Amino acid sequence: MKIGRFLLFVLLLVSSYSCSEEQSYEPEKKSISIWEGDTWHVIIETDLTEHNYKLELEDQEIATAILDETSVCITTYKSGSTMIRLIDTDNNKIACEISVYVKYFKSPEIVNWGIPLKCNPDYLGVIIKAVDLRIPPQK
Repeated sequence: MKIGRFLLFVLLLVSSYSCSEEQSYEPEKKSISIWEGDTWHVIIETDLTEHNYKLELEDQEIATAILDETSVCITTYKSGSTMIRLIDTDNNKIACEISVYVKYFKSPEIVNWGIPLKCNPDYLGVIIKAVDLRIPPQK
């Protein structure tokens, strides 16, 4: 009976040791879409006071970023997509990855097409038609 208790104790000890192993590390991930020329603060869960951090940017022609107390401040310059990584320099790990998609929208053309609203069929609604000025008009 004492051997059974001893074996049970050893099995419990081994199972508790295997459960205490370090969990696999997964960086925080964010994805945002911003208008070209805008600045946006992305709130992150990572405590920026805990370690030393730096930002790595894939394409600084599309967007740049700086750190503040609780967020990454992103400024955009042209349309496209890029990745911003927050690196924990103390542990040499990626703490956060922010996928940034920068979109372009500028149009002087706004048209009232007169589409009825569902809640009131007698009232003509408004649809905004926009033209991407970067696309040359068809001839």
